[in-house]
Amino acid sequence: RTEETMSYSLGEFHEFLGQDSHVNIDRLREAAPFGIPKEVRGEVWKYLLRVASTEKLKDSENTKHQRSEYKSLLKRSQNERNKLISENLVSIDSVRRDIKAYRSDVEFFRRRETQFRIEDLIMVYLSSYPYLKHSSRLVHLVGPFVYTFPQNFEAFLCWKQTISFIEHYIDSFKGIKFLLSRFLMLCRTFDDELMTYMVEEELSPNDWALPWLQNLLSAELPLDCTVRLWDTYFSCQEGIELHVYVCIAILRECKEKLMECEYSELKLLLRNLPEVHIDQIIMQAYNIREEAISAGLLSYGFDDKVS
Repeated sequence: RTEETMSYSLGEFHEFLGQDSHVNIDRLREAAPFGIPKEVRGEVWKYLLRVASTEKLKDSENTKHQRSEYKSLLKRSQNERNKLISENLVSIDSVRRDIKAYRSDVEFFRRRETQFRIEDLIMVYLSSYPYLKHSSRLVHLVGPFVYTFPQNFEAFLCWKQTISFIEHYIDSFKGIKFLLSRFLMLCRTFDDELMTYMVEEELSPNDWALPWLQNLLSAELPLDCTVRLWDTYFSCQEGIELHVYVCIAILRECKEKLMECEYSELKLLLRNLPEVHIDQIIMQAYNIREEAISAGLLSYGFDDKVS
């Protein structure tokens, strides 16, 4: 397998998934970082995110239980929905506004069926965690799962697991503010010119860097780029720890366009990134990570786990 043909075929993925008694998770983890065919992406994600058992008999039983459990959660959320709304714990208008605004350029997300699915998922999540308040971040993160999975119970499980991974990663940096400061330090190290330009344009990191880090570029990249990127995050050894380096690689890739923009255009471009070649971005991210390790930058806050 050469560098030019690192991606695996649909037939090979079917082979890894189609073992009689178990799924070959090692081969899936080996193949998925190079991209997963859309026909099997959802099925593969379930194994990579550990919401499905690799033992097929056990997985069949688990799936029945998970489907039933989700139905119970959905029923409970429907019963509690009026209470949540009447007590101003959830603004249904805000939820629906965020859903309609999410990727309105993509026909799939303009469908009423899709919007109802997302609303159900958001309400199930909020009723399961009543101490949480709705934010557009929930819509941004659930969108790729709704796009990938035809059934909500599978989308819900993978979405919830991904949120858990993100929160664990952020917590490892003692919170998002600390992670943000370390990310900006790396950005200045690898492209001080661009970061200085952003400061001169008075662009706050809260306007772009914060959502980039919290949402895994789920709203900023074109949809196909997002799910392709997540193929790698869900399967590679580094997981979402690679994300900060991907963000820096994207900044490098878009630098010329960014430095031609003034404040409002700059803010808009960072929220609506152009299509990029994800395979190349990931290779650049690994190179940046190696440079950071060699320069000893990780000792300033970026995780000793990667060395």
